[in-house]
Amino acid sequence: MRLATRIALVAGPLLIVPSVTSVYTYLNIDKRVFVKHLGCGCSPFFNTNHLSLTICSVLLVGTGVSWWIASRGLSWRWRALGAVGFLGWSLIFLQGFMYHNAWL
Repeated sequence: MRLATRIALVAGPLLIVPSVTSVYTYLNIDKRVFVKHLGCGCSPFFNTNHLSLTICSVLLVGTGVSWWIASRGLSWRWRALGAVGFLGWSLIFLQGFMYHNAWL
């Protein structure tokens, strides 16, 4: 894999995820776009908290796939280190994302 491709696969999610997160938080909390249609977190069935978890999951899966593809050709130790780092980052991101986007 070319170095430019590898850099793009690693750096791309680092630019896209904060942008999508900021826009989603603005629409969800400041403008209350999704609460009007789905209800708050105490509503039955699919509500705003479920939407927040879905958006967070899509962002994490996209980042994980991108980083896994970028790690092709590296030794298994680097891939394992990247997987552990991604797991830690995912937990921190999930906590922060839901802290700012959960409706109770």
